[in-house]
Amino acid sequence: MIKKKFNGAMQFFKSKFENFETDRTYDLILESESACYIKIEPGFTSARQALRTGGYMLVGPLFCMLSS
Repeated sequence: MIKKKFNGAMQFFKSKFENFETDRTYDLILESESACYIKIEPGFTSARQALRTGGYMLVGPLFCMLSS
């Protein structure tokens, strides 16, 4: 469904974060609300290999809505 929405303009990967393999490098890896679900050491090692030199990894914390 989400692939249809972006009509080929984005590439999606179905993989556990710590098992992700690619021959490309990326400027940014965004990890949003998922750090508690991965094996940190192999996951960050995989991310380091996929980042270009000087690239960034943005790890977003868990979000919650506070009732007012």
